[in-house]
Amino acid sequence: MPPRRWAASRRGGNDWYVVSFPQSGRPGAGAPNISFNRNDGSAYRFDIRTSCGAADSCTNDINYTFVDNSDPNGGYNVNNTSWPTTLYIKVERANSGLTCGLYQLTVSR
Repeated sequence: MPPRRWAASRRGGNDWYVVSFPQSGRPGAGAPNISFNRNDGSAYRFDIRTSCGAADSCTNDINYTFVDNSDPNGGYNVNNTSWPTTLYIKVERANSGLTCGLYQLTVSR
């Protein structure tokens, strides 16, 4: 995603994104990560939702990681947290006032 400055540049404004991480077997399905590649002046933060109508599951973040590793010795295989198949990301200003700064999200697995 190219750097951007849209609704989130003013307090109360926000930008929404939807990302998908198809599940491919657990454990060991990867480590989905969302972070700022660019966040001029640390002016932005994001919240994560697991569904459109859900409450925020992560708030005021600049980095999100879901780790789904297994014990290399085969000692455990407990998946008591649902895999984040689809995540809704709300980017907003971290503090009051306007900014001319840009942000850029990086999404990886």
